[in-house]
This record gives sequence, structure tokens and C-alpha cells, in this order.
Amino acid sequence: MLAQHVGFGPAGASPACERGEAGRRCCISATAKCPALGPSLGARKLLSLKQLSHPPQRTAPAHMCGICGIYEYGRSGAPALDAIEPMTHAIAHRGPDAAGTWCNGRLALGHRRLSIFDLSAAGAQPMHSADGLATVVFNGEIYNFKELRPEHERDGYAFRTGTDTEVLLQHYRRHGVAALDDFRGMFAFALWDAVQERLLLVRDRLGIKPIYYVDRDGVLLFASEIKSLLQHPLVRPQLDRARLSEWFALRFTVAPDTILQGIRKLEPGHYLEASPRGVRKVRYWDVPSGRRPISRGAAEEEYRALLEDAVRLRLRADVPVGVFLSGGLDSSTIALSAAQLASGPIETFTVGYAGADSISELPRARAVAAQLGATHHELLLDDVAPEVLDDVVWHLEEPIGDPATVLLYRLSEFTRQRVTVVLSGEGSDETNLGYRKLRSFQRWAWLQSLGPLKDIASRAWLGWRVPGAIWRSEERRVGKECRS
Repeated sequence: MLAQHVGFGPAGASPACERGEAGRRCCISATAKCPALGPSLGARKLLSLKQLSHPPQRTAPAHMCGICGIYEYGRSGAPALDAIEPMTHAIAHRGPDAAGTWCNGRLALGHRRLSIFDLSAAGAQPMHSADGLATVVFNGEIYNFKELRPEHERDGYAFRTGTDTEVLLQHYRRHGVAALDDFRGMFAFALWDAVQERLLLVRDRLGIKPIYYVDRDGVLLFASEIKSLLQHPLVRPQLDRARLSEWFALRFTVAPDTILQGIRKLEPGHYLEASPRGVRKVRYWDVPSGRRPISRGAAEEEYRALLEDAVRLRLRADVPVGVFLSGGLDSSTIALSAAQLASGPIETFTVGYAGADSISELPRARAVAAQLGATHHELLLDDVAPEVLDDVVWHLEEPIGDPATVLLYRLSEFTRQRVTVVLSGEGSDETNLGYRKLRSFQRWAWLQSLGPLKDIASRAWLGWRVPGAIWRSEERRVGKECRS
């Protein structure tokens, strides 16, 4: 399950998106009526490098906070304010409520804010700890921040805000990087530790929130979106042709690689530590391995309790919250839990094509909403305008071969008119092994462990899945278009 700030773009990623499932299930079946949204959406549209630096005319706000920064850890100079401001402005669509920058020595931080908790100016970022020894820019939410606050209040700490950001800062000041073990949420943040003289870039356990970075010539650049990195003179976009075979096999690129040379994305459950001594990457969490004996009945009860607790935490907000509802098992279960926990009727949202009754999810979603007593909203589309594709490409940045992303974009535009946060069924297929195709990810992970042989093995595996002539033709065509 995923609670997301209503919008669209890299920060809408999830465990599923990290593995190529960019489209939410509430949208998937509706794509069949529109041939224009077929597989051709992938290579031709999504590999346009020029579009990253030039936003389309009708780009809608993404609304999900954004961070960026420059740390010249290997240089004696200091980043100028006029270097961080263009990077911050490039992600202005993410944060409509406030903007902030902070420069200190060799470090510059930028932030765009979407207010979820404590809507006052006290929650503005970059935010400093009470003792001034830690500073953070934060994208996402710490869902259990209210459970973490009492530990510090008992010791006399007086919180200045009602934000999860301040709890993050104070918890880190007390526990250091061990604090990451206590955070339940979706987040990507950069934290400057003046005591240790180090910058930490941290991504949540399952990679729901992204963070891209470039490490070059003693300078570390980072941002929530690639287009922010492109504002810095050190970065020049160039296609990484070695990643094309990977993209044709999986329809996405696997972290830490991106489709652009020299631009990396931090893996889920990792943090990057930069200091004058250099840069190192650390895994702080991984999926637990092994099995434990448990009866079917006990497993069902434990699963139900965990799901209800997850929904309870994600309903916390000082802004309106809704649910993406398809009428399928995942979203209906989440909507049921939300309805049982909410103090009033929940708001649900569904998208579909008018007249496509045989494949439409609208009737099922409508029936579930009625059963729950929800305030239900439907978006009916006759077609998708070509300019919408430009918007989707600009927000996605990297190629993802799933046409349902277009419908998700339209649904997010529609939903944002009424709520700021939504719950969705994203990630349920991965935890419950919903599709056979998920086995492909295990095979791909094994191929990537082969070191120098991985590219040859990947091509061989791809040749088994796609006739070689078709693959070579597509690779040549995409490469030619990207060079032009």
C-alpha cells in the first residue's frame, strides 16, 4: 500500500515503480480502448533528452515536495547562491506552498514544500535542529512521528512545530544513523551533520521516494528530479547506451543506473555519506530473509493487523485524504480499512473511458464505494490529447514502458482538485506475488550478479524473450533518435 501526495513524477514511485510497474492497477484495464497509448509510448516519447530541460506549456503541478543540493566535499571553494537557486526553481512544480535555500561553506541546500503537517511557516525548510548542529531538506512523510515524539518530550525537549521534519531532526541528533531503523514512512532527505562534518542522502526502505545524484570532480549534486541536476554546469545529458538492453528487457532501468550517463539514483534502503574524506554508500535495510513457523489463521490475523495499522498511519494529515479505487482486491481492501478508521465518509476516485463498458472498472469501483458509503468521484475520458503525453514524459524523466502512466496522470490532476493525499494499492502485487511476471525480476537480479558477463547474459536472455532482429532494430532506432 502507498500513501502519496497527489501529483505525478519520479516521486510518485513505489516498490512497484522501482521494478517497472509505474501504472496503478486502478487504471490499467482502461488503456485498451486507446491504441495511441500502446507500447510506442515507451522508446520514442520517453527517451527525449531535450524535454527534460524544457517543460511543456501545460505542465500541471506535481505537488509532492522536492529537494536539491550541492556539496563541494573535495574542493576548497563554496557553491554560490546563484547555483542552487536554478536547481530549486526547476522543481518548483513539486512544492506550491513555500521555497527555501541555505548556503553554508561548501554546502548549499534547496527545498520546495507541499504542506502536509503543520501548515504554518514554522514548518518551512531547510530546517535546523534546535542546537543548530543539524540541517535537513526532506521529501516525504515519517508516518510514525507521533509515536517517536514522546521519547524526546519526556527528556524535556520542547518541539517548535507539529511537523514530522522536526521529529526526524531531533531523533537523528539523539541516535545518529541508527535513527533510520525507527522511521516508518516514504522519504528522501539530505541531512547535514555539522558535528561529524558529513552530508547524508537517505532513501526509504522500498524506494517510494527517489533521489538522483552526480558525483564528479569532488562535487556531489543531488535532487528529487533529474531536471534539477541539469541546471548545474557540471551535468550534460547523454544517453547511456549500455542501459538500452536493460530497458528493452524490463521497460525500466535498475538502480543505481539511470538512462543518462553519470546520473545515478540511490537504491532503496541505502544512504550516501559524503565528507571531506570522500563518498561512500551504505545499505541500512534489506528485505528480511528466512521463514518462521506460523499457522494460516495466525498469519491472516497478523496480516490484517499490519494492514490496518499501515492505513491508520497513512491517514494522518492536516489536509484532505482520499483513496484511488478500482474495485479490485487491493484498493477495495484499503478503502474498507480507511472507511472503518475515518471519522466521516472517505472520498474515492476512479478513472475510465466513456463507453468502454466491457473493460471498464467503473461499475465495480462504484459498487464498492456505495457499499462503503464513500463520496465517490469518477473521471470519464473520451481520449487523451497529444499534449498530455508531453506532460507525462517531462514528469517521468526516465523511460517506463507502461501506458497506464497517462491515465494515472489524468486521475491525479482530477483528484488534486479535492484532496492533497491519496492511498492506493501500489506495491500489493509485489508483497503478494500477484503476477507471474514478477519472477522475471529474480532472473534479472541473478544476471546482474555476473559482473563483466552481465551485459552479454542480459542480451542473451533478452534474445530469448524478443526475436533478435526486432531487438536490434529497436535498439538502432532508439539510439539514432536519441543522438539526433
